Amino acid sequence: MTAGRVHTAVIPVAGLATRIQPIARSVPKEMLPLGDKPMLHHVVEELVNGGIQHIIFVLGTRSEAIERYFHYLPDLDGDWSAREANPVWSKILRCSFTFVRQERPSGVIDAVRRAYWNVGSGPYIVHMGDSIIHKDTGLIERMIACHDHNSADLTIGVSWRIPHPTSASGAVESTERIGQDHSQPFSVTRFRAIAESDPLNNPYVIGRYLLEGPMPAVTVPPGRQARFGSLTSLIPSGDSASVMAVPLIGDEQLLGAGTTVEYAASWRRLLEVGV
Repeated sequence: MTAGRVHTAVIPVAGLATRIQPIARSVPKEMLPLGDKPMLHHVVEELVNGGIQHIIFVLGTRSEAIERYFHYLPDLDGDWSAREANPVWSKILRCSFTFVRQERPSGVIDAVRRAYWNVGSGPYIVHMGDSIIHKDTGLIERMIACHDHNSADLTIGVSWRIPHPTSASGAVESTERIGQDHSQPFSVTRFRAIAESDPLNNPYVIGRYLLEGPMPAVTVPPGRQARFGSLTSLIPSGDSASVMAVPLIGDEQLLGAGTTVEYAASWRRLLEVGV
């Protein structure tokens, strides 16, 4: 494995965002503002900072605003050189974009599979697109380094603390004894759903996944007992995969827009700690 070999990310943004209505009724939730930019702008910057050069957006029937946002608009941007010099856009312009469609909501795995012809045979990142890492110090880079060092089939981002339980898409379990130092990567034995009784100091999945390519040509829905949830069908070695988790560290904080409560909590947190 060689450094810098992960260049592609898939962001599925085709969902209906039913849990954050009516805020996202006229705009995709990923385009809701958080700080001085739409959330998805922050997400793209996070990926570019991690070395990603090509981003594939999987759009739904209500995602036209996303495609328009990342296109060059002369009336707003001025000439191309002015856009390149603008600090708001300079980082965004370091990667290319592809837009594919999921005609109707059929789940995240189906959405990711729409990027099959654009992903190629190498490893790729799946980013859920509805959360940002405030004070990010390089989670994507750490995930790539851990993935390569451990020859993993799947590497996920996790957090030991979240502003609201809906920020996380699940919890993880490990056979390793995880000590007081929660900054170190660890191996994962399986994913599980979040229980109401879970304390807010467990490792939670935060919607960032690095999968070893190639993406399977045909995705078979996993059984109920699949160890790594629906992602199992995207991992070449399935339930026997080697999975690593890389946590947020230091002042890194997950802020999201999964629900109206979470979005409000993210704004409060952002105002408390500053941009």
